Amino acid sequence: MRNRFKRAYRRYRLRGHAIPFQTWTQATAELPLLQGLTPIELARLRVMSSLFLREKNLVGVDIDLNTNMRIVIAAQCCLPVLYLGLALLSGWLDVVVYPDAFVVAHEDVDDAGVVHQEQRILTGEAWSAGPLILSWQEILEDIEYPESGQNVIVHEIAHELDMRNGVGNGMPPLHADMSVTEWTTALSA
Repeated sequence: MRNRFKRAYRRYRLRGHAIPFQTWTQATAELPLLQGLTPIELARLRVMSSLFLREKNLVGVDIDLNTNMRIVIAAQCCLPVLYLGLALLSGWLDVVVYPDAFVVAHEDVDDAGVVHQEQRILTGEAWSAGPLILSWQEILEDIEYPESGQNVIVHEIAHELDMRNGVGNGMPPLHADMSVTEWTTALSA
């Protein structure tokens, strides 16, 4: 009964917001990460991406985000949780996209209590309560050079998942049947 309710609720949330199939196909055709997915997985990813775009605010800073750009971002954000569920991407609303790398200022307090200010140039950043911040140029480079093994979106989503328990420490909240010892051993290896 619960699964039937979840499907009905998902259809309700999708009503009028599903990414049209042709638009989806055009936007994702060149995404290397999706090349090995089955038609069923692609359909599931399309539904999740549609809901992601309905629930999140994608904001361009000095860049206009068109429909294809939004779909490319949503698909890659949803891919890591394809079998885990979109609920794992809750707790934050905004995806901020810069045209290129961006400068951030951070303050760190050392053991003596001295505050150090640091400016860094980044291509992606995740905050526990949002936003997710991305460089469009980096996204394009990840698509063009998949053999590099780099993907700024998947990387930052991994941080978001890690921080779901309040701190980014490499230990995301685990399913009830998962062993902390086994997770730690696998991650350490």
